[in-house]
Amino acid sequence: MKPTAVIIAGLFTVYTGLGVLNPLLAPLVRELGLSETQGGLIITVAALMFAVGSPFWGIRSERWGRKPVLLISLFGFSLGFGAFAIAAQLGLQNGIAPGAVFMALLLARALAGFLMSGAPVAAQAFVADTTSGQERTAGIALLGAANGLGFVAGPALGAALAGFGLLAPLYTAAAIPLIAAVLVALWLPRVTPQPRDGSQPQLRPTDARIWPWLLVGFTIIVALVGVQITVGFLFQDRLQLTPQGAAQALGVALVTVGITNLVAHLGIIRPFKVPPLLLLRVGVPLAILGFAILIVAATLPLLILSFVIAGLGLGLALPGYTAAATLEVTSQEQGAVAGLTVAAQGFGAMVGPLLATSLYQLRPESPYLLTCALLALVAAAVWLHPRLRRVAALAAPSRTAD
Repeated sequence: MKPTAVIIAGLFTVYTGLGVLNPLLAPLVRELGLSETQGGLIITVAALMFAVGSPFWGIRSERWGRKPVLLISLFGFSLGFGAFAIAAQLGLQNGIAPGAVFMALLLARALAGFLMSGAPVAAQAFVADTTSGQERTAGIALLGAANGLGFVAGPALGAALAGFGLLAPLYTAAAIPLIAAVLVALWLPRVTPQPRDGSQPQLRPTDARIWPWLLVGFTIIVALVGVQITVGFLFQDRLQLTPQGAAQALGVALVTVGITNLVAHLGIIRPFKVPPLLLLRVGVPLAILGFAILIVAATLPLLILSFVIAGLGLGLALPGYTAAATLEVTSQEQGAVAGLTVAAQGFGAMVGPLLATSLYQLRPESPYLLTCALLALVAAAVWLHPRLRRVAALAAPSRTAD
């Protein structure tokens, strides 16, 4: 089994687990007697630990290698998600009070968020180690394909198993990364990390080469995760569904998003090696259109249409962002930049849920209006900011790895 395939399998199981939770969280929060804001806090604390953990694992991947970090992340995700499922089960069975359930869910998601953050970092650094120029964008698209596959399989699995109760998908999500861990242990070779020049300064978030890209990633994820965390409430409220019905309907919508992401990654980016800047300039406006439809959508087909358009746009934009940042730094800085780009997304995932759930309680359309405004700023930046425009030259086919 090829090393790239092993890494993709590992990421796939993690993203599948995350995808399982997305259609379940809103109905589960309400069944547990928690508020929308508490649901947002559960996601926020996971995102905070994910953001804190990403630079940590980026440095460790340079010292220990990509394989050990990936193994730790896969086992850690299973541990954290299993604890989350047990805490939810105790809450549904009235074994512990809602306040204690909330704290237990926070701690479980914090553990999972910190430990799992090494998986995308190790995977991104591995691709950067082995590619350069436009080939790197195609390689990053494979990582995006793992994300897309996971967000097809995860919501589909969550919707299918929701008929057996809201907890069955969670226990399944905790188990499947263990399969990938076995594959990584057996088939991924242990590569000795490149020796690092001790005189070279550590890559910092304020580095002029990458801070604009970190801001782009942060802003996109604030918008995206804000939608993800509130759309379950939107489905239940607009379509007047039961908790199980809302989980199943949202699962169908998220499956379409995952399929659309796969089309973007495998049908557009990888075969045509689209430059990172072009991906952003096309993808972000498409995402704005999709989320604008979401503001007014009142039927399931229209809601799904908005997801398809937004999913295609973000499926193009996010690999563009990731590839662009890796092109700005040297080969010895790939683990560090992977940690920082994933951390920027983690901080965005921390801010997005709190902001969006608070706005949703004021007016259901508000989070999606904010999403469109934030993405409009990103669209303007990728056309006008000189540092962001510079990456077009770095992605030229003649460029080689530093």
